[in-house]
Amino acid sequence: MAHQAKRGAAALAAVLGLALTIAGLWLAARVGPSGTATFAASPTTTGSVVLTPEVLNRVDADVTVRAEPVDGGAVFIGRSLPSDATAIVGETPRSTSAGLDASAEALRLTTTGEGETPAMSAADIWRSTVAGTGPQSIVIDQANAPESLVITSDKGKLASVTLTIANRAWFVQAVVAIVVGLALVLGGWLLWRSARSAGTAASTGSAAPAGSKAPAGPDGPAGSTTPAAEVK
Repeated sequence: MAHQAKRGAAALAAVLGLALTIAGLWLAARVGPSGTATFAASPTTTGSVVLTPEVLNRVDADVTVRAEPVDGGAVFIGRSLPSDATAIVGETPRSTSAGLDASAEALRLTTTGEGETPAMSAADIWRSTVAGTGPQSIVIDQANAPESLVITSDKGKLASVTLTIANRAWFVQAVVAIVVGLALVLGGWLLWRSARSAGTAASTGSAAPAGSKAPAGPDGPAGSTTPAAEVK
């Protein structure tokens, strides 16, 4: 039973190690040595795009947001408190961030609302703004988190919104995962060999041929009786 337990532990270690190694390789290939991950979305309707703290402030790292208008239009990006962003957008048409999809490298958006988009640039709620013709970018450095971004275009619709997160720790974590995973695979293999060798040795030592006899002793074959001396 001890040998079976060892084999089970060895198999479990190898499987966990393989999974950890694959995950580490995937993350390393995804973010690269710079630890950069990019997520993109193409809004399907007109109106504002609202990026919430759930995507802007989810990690302690700089986040760069780039907005591209359709047909060479102008872009406005406003940075504010989440409550102010919610208030100014109200129930007007908007696409709000709903999370990041790492496997698809996608920024997920949910669309709702109706009516006209308000004039964002005239509001006094913004901590900072970026505006101009063509693609515009802004960097969120986490110093004033939580924050939201409201993005609009004079064409009514944005061609794309891209969010890039730079976190060098991700690549380090990927390398650690690969090293630990390979160590688990190697440890599992060595444990399996040890359990197999011990099991083979135990089986060989305990098996005795049927009908075998114990070796003869100095006074004759085992189990024999020495005749008593004849009494004269």
